[in-house]
Amino acid sequence: MNHPSEDELALYAFDPNAAADRHDIDSHIATCPRCSAVLTFIRSVDVGCADRDAWEIAEREKPSTRSSILDLAARLAGEDDEAEELLKDFIQNPARVVLANLATRRKFLTAGVARRLLRAATEACDREPLDALTFADSAIEVSEALMGYPEGATHELRALAHKERANALVALGQLDAALEALDRADRAFSRAPGAVLAGDSR
Repeated sequence: MNHPSEDELALYAFDPNAAADRHDIDSHIATCPRCSAVLTFIRSVDVGCADRDAWEIAEREKPSTRSSILDLAARLAGEDDEAEELLKDFIQNPARVVLANLATRRKFLTAGVARRLLRAATEACDREPLDALTFADSAIEVSEALMGYPEGATHELRALAHKERANALVALGQLDAALEALDRADRAFSRAPGAVLAGDSR
């Protein structure tokens, strides 16, 4: 299927059974890093209730919540597209990532950039673990500098970045450093309630 719309993802985030194409979206989310990341971010928005009726409660008790969630979903999808273009040359030439010091440049301080760097780290880990380490370290720096996102979502990005750093360090045989990175990931995940690890673990 094509990418679900922002409305479909927002509805699915809080009540999957209410989505008309539930099974199609389930399958799509499982194989699409972009939509999975957007979904995780949407779910991190605090609506004051974690049960399956959260969407209806948000609609009834917090009229602005639905609009905020849809705005966030649209923003994240746009960021992912923009990050793909911004990082195209960097992904092809990892040495440029270090020289560019992305976390000091405003246009790179988006969750979309952090997610794209994480994906690059995952893709490079088995093939070029040094490149994976470069991408993971840059994702850590960018995620640490993020502002204006739900707190749980930024902690989850930081946790995933440290986890990718650990994966790269294991591939390089640096096990003590990998354990330290996993400890940092664990601490960040503990501050991101509801974070979903399925599909991310190695």
